[in-house]
Amino acid sequence: GIVGRDEDLGPDDPKLVHYVQEVLRPELFAVGAHDLTDVPGNQIVARYGAGTSEASLLVQVYTPVQHHNLMDDPWSGKIARAARWGYDEPCLFGQGVTQNKSHQAIVLAILKLLHERRVPLAGTLYVAINNEGRSSHACTEAILAALPVKPDFALLLTATGRRISLGNRGRVDINVSVRGKAAHSSAPQQGASAIDGAHEAPACAGWRCPGRIRCSAGATPSPTRSPTRRWRRIRCPSAPISASTVACSRATIPAPPPRRCGAPSAICRHGR
Repeated sequence: GIVGRDEDLGPDDPKLVHYVQEVLRPELFAVGAHDLTDVPGNQIVARYGAGTSEASLLVQVYTPVQHHNLMDDPWSGKIARAARWGYDEPCLFGQGVTQNKSHQAIVLAILKLLHERRVPLAGTLYVAINNEGRSSHACTEAILAALPVKPDFALLLTATGRRISLGNRGRVDINVSVRGKAAHSSAPQQGASAIDGAHEAPACAGWRCPGRIRCSAGATPSPTRSPTRRWRRIRCPSAPISASTVACSRATIPAPPPRRCGAPSAICRHGR
C-alpha cells in the first residue's frame, strides 16, 4: 500500500499509478487473473467465473493507507516476533499491514487458488483494486459503474479481527443548505448572511465535532448578494451513526427568519 503523511492522496497520484500498474497488475497477471478491466481512477477489476448464474460478488481492497498518527514508528517496516499480540512468529510491522497489505495478499492467493484448481463458479466474482483515499466514494462509484450489472453483495476488506461486519467506523453525510437574504451594503441590517448561518447551524443542531466540518459556498459573496452555503459533517466517531442521528439532525436545525436553514438530504455511508 502507499504510505505517507498525506492522507488526501488522489487516485492518479504518481505513487499510486506506479504501485497499481507496475506492482499489482503484474501480480494479478502472474496468478492467472487475465480478465482485467481498467476503471477510471487508476483502478483495476479482476473477474472470475462462468457468469451462467446471475449471482455476483464484489470484493474490494484499498491501496492508500491512513492514520499513521495512531501507530508507533509507522514506517519502520521491521520484522520481529509478535508474541505479545498472540503470534509467536516473525511478523512485519508498519503502516498499512492490516489496513490493506494483508488483504491484497489474500485476494491474490484466492485468485491463484481459483485459477490453478480451475474451481467451477457459475456466478461472477469481481475483485477490485480501489484507490479511494479522500473519503469521496468516487472510486467505488466508478468501479460499480464499470461492472455490467450491480453485484448482489460487496465486501470491503479491512481490519475487523476476522469478523464479518455490516459496517465499519463509517460516517454520515448530511447536506445542509442555508439561504440568506440579500441586501445592499448601505443597509446590511436588512439582510442576513448565509455564511454566518452556516457557521451557526452545527451549534444549533447540537453537534460537537470540532475540525470535522467542510463548508463550500454555492455563490461568491458580494455587497448585494447573499450566497447559499452548503456544508457537510464527516467522520465524527464521537457521535453514533444511525437513522436516529439523521432524523434528529433534520428536526433540530432551526429556521430563524430571515435565514432559512434545513437539511434537504442526509445519506448514511460507511467506509471511505
